[in-house]
Amino acid sequence: MAVFKILNRHAESVKTSPTVQSALKAARGPLAFTALFSLASNLLYLSLPIYTQQIYGRVLISQSLGTLLVLTVGILVVFCVSAVLDYLRSQVMVNFSLEFDRQVSGPAFTTLFDAVVQRDRTTRSQALRDIDAVRQLLSGPAVATLFDLPWMPVFIFILFVIDPVIGFVTLGGGVVLVALTVAQNYFTRDKLRAASDEAIKGYAFTDAALRNGEVVRAMGMLPHLAAPWGKHRETALELSTVAQERGAMFSHATKLVRMIIQILIIAVGAALVIEQKIPSTMLFANMILASRALMPIQGLVGSFGPLTNGLQALARLNLLLGSYQPPERRTALPKPKGHIVVDRLSYAAPGSDVLILKAISLELAPARFWASPGLRVRASPPWRG
Repeated sequence: MAVFKILNRHAESVKTSPTVQSALKAARGPLAFTALFSLASNLLYLSLPIYTQQIYGRVLISQSLGTLLVLTVGILVVFCVSAVLDYLRSQVMVNFSLEFDRQVSGPAFTTLFDAVVQRDRTTRSQALRDIDAVRQLLSGPAVATLFDLPWMPVFIFILFVIDPVIGFVTLGGGVVLVALTVAQNYFTRDKLRAASDEAIKGYAFTDAALRNGEVVRAMGMLPHLAAPWGKHRETALELSTVAQERGAMFSHATKLVRMIIQILIIAVGAALVIEQKIPSTMLFANMILASRALMPIQGLVGSFGPLTNGLQALARLNLLLGSYQPPERRTALPKPKGHIVVDRLSYAAPGSDVLILKAISLELAPARFWASPGLRVRASPPWRG
């Protein structure tokens, strides 16, 4: 439930919204199934190092094509099952993201009308985009990466069992990668948030200008409106560019560290084989396990942008819906029957004491009408324009 705790804790960083909290609590079941699929998928991945160990330790020694065929067919079946499990995992999160949208979009749409009264243009233009951002986060690869993170200690423990030296090399590389991820978050978080805020202001300004597009064109105000819009746009681009440059630097550094770790794993494994501390069949199995152990961090770095944007959108939604109150249930009125009763109706024009209608009483059955030929109507009939 680590993913649920991350989303829920981030939502609680601002004013609590019962609507968002309820939608996130509904994720317990889908996240449990997703964690179960991740468990099975990661266990099945262990078949790949076992396969390579059997190839080098049994097939190449016995020169048996039959054994090779059986092992190859078996590993192909295992990875087909793993692919199906990954597909089911993604479908579970896609369905939950749709359910989240259904639970939140209605209250958000209702709250937008309160924002109109409060003249909050930013909220009006951004709320539905935030729902889309959160939905894309929940159904995207970032959540799948978070489910693979708890398996890092498992693969590192297996490497320690094979040989402590290989385990320490992988663990040290993992610490470096985690440090790079934390540094990326520290150096890009504020820039990304500021860029997002400026972009939202630009969208709101554009929406307000487009609603009065004819007036803007007729009065020649477009050049004057382009200046503040361009300022928001330029500021957002500058901040976004700085964040992207820093993110790219950390991403390439993470990739470089992973390649160095793989090379060290092969070198250390070859040295251990030479010293006859591990069998030669484990050389490539170590590399596969180390690569799998560090893969979630690489995926987290690659999904850092969508993850950050989605969490910021979730915080804005939580803030928007913090004051949401479900509309009160109105009294259901009976269906009109067309039967009209008027009892002593009198009417005078505003500011006048002269009664135009005086003590009129009548009763009309359905499909009947009443007209008074003594009244003059100055307004033109609608069919005359």
